[in-house]
Amino acid sequence: MYIKALSATGIKDYLQCKLKIVLRYDREIPSIRNDHAKIGTAVHEALEQFTLRMLSKKSFPDPSDYEFAIATFMNSATQEGLENMSFYTDGRRIVTEFIDRFDPSEEIIDVEHKFKITTPDGIPITGAIDKVVKIDEDTIAIIDYKTARNALTPYELQDDVQLSMYDYAASLIWPQYKNRLLYLDFVRINKKVFTFRTEEQYRLFGEFLQSIWMQINKLEEEEVVGNINRLCGWCDYKDRCPAYANFINSKQLKLRPLTDIGDAEFVTHWEEIADQKAILESRQRDLKMTAHEKFMRGDIIQGGGKELY
Repeated sequence: MYIKALSATGIKDYLQCKLKIVLRYDREIPSIRNDHAKIGTAVHEALEQFTLRMLSKKSFPDPSDYEFAIATFMNSATQEGLENMSFYTDGRRIVTEFIDRFDPSEEIIDVEHKFKITTPDGIPITGAIDKVVKIDEDTIAIIDYKTARNALTPYELQDDVQLSMYDYAASLIWPQYKNRLLYLDFVRINKKVFTFRTEEQYRLFGEFLQSIWMQINKLEEEEVVGNINRLCGWCDYKDRCPAYANFINSKQLKLRPLTDIGDAEFVTHWEEIADQKAILESRQRDLKMTAHEKFMRGDIIQGGGKELY
């Protein structure tokens, strides 16, 4: 298998499920984006365009700036095909509150910086950094916007592949800054979480990139199968995955007596049940969203003598 460059998304795909990376990059099958992904794209576009506009003004925002950002969000959301009307309300609120917090004194180096560079070890890496801010002569902040409803913890950010990728790329793009602070800005809930990478973590990630690049390029498509895990319910390619189809079509739930299994099997079974629970909960969310959309259209959902309300 061949891919042009490593991205944080590609690395996560490979680690979660090798079939996913084959479908996305080798077969180049377009993903089926849900409304959560669509609102994320629309909010990112609005925040990017608003920030670029304010860079030229260098002032606090006025009513025209709010109107511009909201219109940008609405246009992007409709172009993305966002259907859930409550997401439009959420998106407008997120954008408005982001503008309320805008600080014109912030020394922004770049916005939506797209990179495709080669590491010293010859590994091509690619991505897009939402915002880069100068803190002092030796320090920059790398900021990535998130529209999730819950924030990660600083401890969880220590293992975040996307932030590690941005840190590594930033060291090559802006080598004049010795220190790099890494932020996830959860704009929906107005919470910033920050971390950084030590020299040891930096070197380890460089070795990690080499290993991942080698393993991906050794993949044989015909040998790749889907891997059932707790993120399957959120996967853009689940409808093309034989393993997922077998799981949701199976009516058998293998539950052995807990007294009959040893510690190693207990841990494995624990993880299997957690994966199955996550997939089923995601399926239930999809059902509720689809039912809500039908109700909003005035449709009636009934069958087997029952009717959903």
